[in-house]
Amino acid sequence: MPLTEEEKKQRKAEKKAKKLREAEERRIKIRKDELAREVRSSQGTVADRMKLWYERNYAAHFPLIKDEMEIAWNSFEHILDTKDFIICQLQDRMDEAKMQEAMSWQDFVIKVDNMILDYQKRMEIMDSQYKDHLTQLVDDAMEKTQVQEMNHANLEDYYKTVLYIMEEQFQEASTTAQGEYVTKRDEEAKKGQHLTEMMSAVLELTVKKITKAIKQCLHEYKETTDIRRKEVELLRAKDSYYLEVIRRQDIRMAKLCEDMSSLQSQVNERYESRLVLEDLKRDREETYGEYTQARASLSRASGLDAAQMLTLSSESNNIIKHLEKVVEKGEKILRLGVLCRNLETQEEKVVPFGFSVDNKSEEFTDDNGYSPFMFFWRRYASANLIKRKLEPTLKTLREENEYLKYRLETVLEILSNSQV
Repeated sequence: MPLTEEEKKQRKAEKKAKKLREAEERRIKIRKDELAREVRSSQGTVADRMKLWYERNYAAHFPLIKDEMEIAWNSFEHILDTKDFIICQLQDRMDEAKMQEAMSWQDFVIKVDNMILDYQKRMEIMDSQYKDHLTQLVDDAMEKTQVQEMNHANLEDYYKTVLYIMEEQFQEASTTAQGEYVTKRDEEAKKGQHLTEMMSAVLELTVKKITKAIKQCLHEYKETTDIRRKEVELLRAKDSYYLEVIRRQDIRMAKLCEDMSSLQSQVNERYESRLVLEDLKRDREETYGEYTQARASLSRASGLDAAQMLTLSSESNNIIKHLEKVVEKGEKILRLGVLCRNLETQEEKVVPFGFSVDNKSEEFTDDNGYSPFMFFWRRYASANLIKRKLEPTLKTLREENEYLKYRLETVLEILSNSQV
């Protein structure tokens, strides 16, 4: 069955589209192969350059690292010397404190001895005063008792004499009364009876008064004896109290003697510690001599570090000048590149990277004349790929550059501090 015109046109269009797809697939495959080759070649060059850069960086930074290690070691020795000096000062202060403590203990012992002597003197004075007062009180009591006894004896004699006189008077009166009674019984019976009654009443009254006075005297004697007995008991209680105080003071004196013996032992120990302190002082003098030697060596090392720092600063200035020259050259190259771009032709503007050897060997069948653009985009893609590959390396290099600047600043700061 013959085909119609429309079917023929449709088949031709399908064949043409199929050819275009096949050509596009071939171009894409070729482009992928070229990109893979360029990636492999760029990876090899990047690895070689990175290796070379690491070797040069190591060779350039190894002396700096060595110098930094020496500076750190010198600073560490300086710190150790300062710590040793501080320790020596603390030992001196401890020695002075121990000496002051020993002197204070000695003064304390002397003061305690003086206090004990004063206390003993006071105890002796108080004991003598107590004995004198006690003897005086006893003498006063004896004198008062003797006076009371004498008064009592005198009163007793007085009362006896009074009674004797009264008895004699009574006997005389009775005898006279009996005689008169016998002679004048009859005449004065009434009168005699009345007189006898009066005399008996008077005698009874006088006897009552005498007995009352005797009872009152005995009562006063008992009261005075009770008062004297109470005073004697009070003196006895005071005597017992003073004896108890003396006993307590004796116990306290014994304790003070024990404390004195312990303090004497501590003083002996302090004397032994003083000998140890003298040995430590000798050791300190030896260490101070070693410290002076180390200080001299440190000063020499600091002079050497200053010289090295001078050379380092001069070299860094030279490097900075060289880098400034390199920057000037780069700026000059950029200016020349701008001038060259201004003088480029239209074809050079389209294909700025030129033709590579691989591109010249390959041929493209393109009827529309797009081969310059294909070359342009191919080179652009390769350049962009190389740029993407080199961006992490550039970032790491910048970070290392910042780190090296920071290390250089720290080294300069340490050297300036060591010189100060």
